[in-house]
Amino acid sequence: MRILRERVELIAAAGSHRRDGATLTEVLMSLMIMGIGVVALASLFPIAVIRSIEATKLTHATNLRLNAEAMVGVYPHVVDGGFTWLPALTYQIGQTVVPPDANGCVYKATNNGPSGTAPPAWPEFIGQTVVDNGVTWICVAGRNPTVTAVNQTSTYVIDPLGWAVQNGAAVQNAFGNSGGGPPAALVPASNQVARLNVGFQTAAAADTLVSLPDSWVIDDSTIDATLNIVSATQHDIVFPGSIDLNMLQNTVSTAGVGVRLVLISADGKQSQVRTITDATTINPAPAVYTVTLSSPLPNTPNFNSISEVRIETQQRRYSWLMTVRRPVAENSDPSVDLAVVFNRSLTDQDEIIYPAHFTSVNVPGLQQPNQVKVDWTVSGTVPFIKKG
Repeated sequence: MRILRERVELIAAAGSHRRDGATLTEVLMSLMIMGIGVVALASLFPIAVIRSIEATKLTHATNLRLNAEAMVGVYPHVVDGGFTWLPALTYQIGQTVVPPDANGCVYKATNNGPSGTAPPAWPEFIGQTVVDNGVTWICVAGRNPTVTAVNQTSTYVIDPLGWAVQNGAAVQNAFGNSGGGPPAALVPASNQVARLNVGFQTAAAADTLVSLPDSWVIDDSTIDATLNIVSATQHDIVFPGSIDLNMLQNTVSTAGVGVRLVLISADGKQSQVRTITDATTINPAPAVYTVTLSSPLPNTPNFNSISEVRIETQQRRYSWLMTVRRPVAENSDPSVDLAVVFNRSLTDQDEIIYPAHFTSVNVPGLQQPNQVKVDWTVSGTVPFIKKG
């Protein structure tokens, strides 16, 4: 019995021996496995941010596309390139019309004057004119006079925002920049594509059509501004000396940039928005700036005074333009592409037109069937090819 007990005690002692830690190799392996997991997890965060930004852009672009479709429903003349010609109506220079019997062409008035009692004989070649009683029309979208093909397509761009911002520039009425460097070098007139404003002739009016209405950012705000009721038709906002509106004057003077004041009522429950379109309404005075509102505030107790003023500038992050192609001499539905642009620069150097050649047959050594060949000069800008 004694021998058996001693043997059991020896076995128990041997089985109770355990290590108090892990080897260095095991620790390093554990760190490596954990590091792989942490790196994989960390890489998801920037990817998630990028995907979130892309999703936001796509959402806004889709909303703007839907807005454009709704606008076309409200203003069907937008796709046509102008209103349908009417008899005995006084037209202004720059207005565009389409014939009552649509022929796929667009015509622009070259002077102010009344139309006749019957439609004129509308020409179909770009650059040709016709006298219509007291107004002369020029074909701005129609047959290309340098092309001999019988079946041609009238092409034009609906871009009221670009038209308004490019005011006075050589490319205001046409996409025709060759990419040859500033100042904008125009391609031959026959290769230019008409840019139409379809009646929206100012940047503010164009914004209501082609951009999202919520693209405004707060530049400054103050609770120390006061309302000065000069008369029933003139209300001024007097800003304290801590608010320097010199930069605001420069911003208002920049074409295509919107500036507005958001005025909060005395009780903080209502607001009014007034757009600033003229820098002369911002009057500097010793230690203060005074802004004359474009229209007076409501004559209600809430707006006998104001509690806060926010200065906001427009950042036109999303806007659209439209390319339209319509067969000449045919009353058929047009082919329309709507391009939504993010942070459009609105400079003529970014509006380049390139000659393109389409073919359905094999041109040995030059072009394969069903290919598009785009030409540009060696010193010009290489095109970023994308549909639309």
